[in-house]
Amino acid sequence: MTFQEILKESGMSIRKFSDYFGIPYRTVQNWNIGTTRCPEYIVDLISYKLQAEQPGRIGKDDIKINGVGVVSKKEAMSILSREERKAVKEGTLTIHELSDMYKLDLVKKASEIGRFPETFQANFERVPKDLFDKLSPEEVALLVDGFYHSYIDGYDNRGMS
Repeated sequence: MTFQEILKESGMSIRKFSDYFGIPYRTVQNWNIGTTRCPEYIVDLISYKLQAEQPGRIGKDDIKINGVGVVSKKEAMSILSREERKAVKEGTLTIHELSDMYKLDLVKKASEIGRFPETFQANFERVPKDLFDKLSPEEVALLVDGFYHSYIDGYDNRGMS
């Protein structure tokens, strides 16, 4: 696990992480952006401390997905094709990519237009990535459906000025 993954998984800001561990803010910031590399033994110690002090934190076979919560890797992989599951095992499909795919699947299920791939995709592409990362699947689905309805309303009302 990398320092960036641990920071993200902790759910803490750089400032809060710095204060929590007593590590200078600038050091945490440099590790996060890659200016300097966090030693592997520090990564292990931080991970151990988080696990010990935050019971309920995710296990090694679990994935924390923003807006969804903790999901077992097995459950997330259930949406994948055989080739995609193989890619995860080989490391060519990352856990972050798997998380996004799983969340997107939940968004499609929650969306009125989720069963129409081209229509869904055209409207989903309007959702900013940072919002996708922050919102629940149901909230993203509401945005996607809202974009779709706005387009349809505009299309239906064209020339009616």
